[in-house]
Amino acid sequence: MIQSKFNRTFLLLIVLLGLILLSLSSGEIRIEFKDVILSLFGKSTSYNNSLIQNLRLPRILGGAAIGAALSISGLLTSTALKNPLADSGILGIQSGATVGALITLLLLPSLTNILPLFSFAGGLVAFILLLIITTSSSGFKPGKIVLVGVAINSIGTSIIGIITILNVYKLRDAITWLSGSLVTITKSQMGIILIYTGIFILISYFLIPVLKVLLLEDSGIINLGYNPVFLRIIVSLIAVMLASIGVAFSGVISFIGIIAPQLAKRIVGQNLTYLLPCSAVIGGVLIVTTDLFQKIVFSPMEIPVGILIGVLGAPLFIVLAKGEQNG
Repeated sequence: MIQSKFNRTFLLLIVLLGLILLSLSSGEIRIEFKDVILSLFGKSTSYNNSLIQNLRLPRILGGAAIGAALSISGLLTSTALKNPLADSGILGIQSGATVGALITLLLLPSLTNILPLFSFAGGLVAFILLLIITTSSSGFKPGKIVLVGVAINSIGTSIIGIITILNVYKLRDAITWLSGSLVTITKSQMGIILIYTGIFILISYFLIPVLKVLLLEDSGIINLGYNPVFLRIIVSLIAVMLASIGVAFSGVISFIGIIAPQLAKRIVGQNLTYLLPCSAVIGGVLIVTTDLFQKIVFSPMEIPVGILIGVLGAPLFIVLAKGEQNG
């Protein structure tokens, strides 16, 4: 059984690598698979090398990493907050992170290398506000999470709109980014995304024992000698950071944090040891597949991935919300 779960995740990883290769060859200008491989090592023509290494690879590999980050962020958030619909996009964390990123781009445009940290600050403010409102004297209220999160998200979206309108000329290059686009990811940014994502996904893996404790009721957690609020905050901080990585370089991409973990549960079950890596791979698959779809269907036009994911994710969210209500 264990071997079977590992094999399923490994198979998904192979699928992801295949999709990345297919996406590298696809676009307005088609490149043969052989030339794609050669270009990765700088052995093709100078044009192919530049197109693959400087444009397509950062977009696709960065997008896959962002999908993994958002997926793990959603898994951590839903576990910590005891609500399967708790995604960073729905709860306002991504919009808060976007506000932090926009303010940084306006006031400190030279500090783009640490943009995820400023996004994290914005997302953290949104999360703290969420936690304060949903925690009363009688304890944490997971049932209020989505309702309060939608309100916070609305506030964040309004602030984003105000900032963008007041600074439309300074932020004209960020308009596409705000819709959840991978187009603006550069080669240097790809490195930053991979490093940040790798570090915090690794940290998430070491937090699995904590996540298993958080699956219990708060009374049970207290009986084990742990503070549920403290554990919830630790896990949520990592979730906010992972969501902020995506926001900093691709804007708001909602629903990945709901879709990927839910699909992973159907493939490998509820065991977090297998669920976490499977969710990460599925998150990458979803982003790369969506980007490949838009290149095939809409090229030479560019439809931001965030918009297309929203088309897919919104109906699924309604189905899940209805299931929660019936449950």
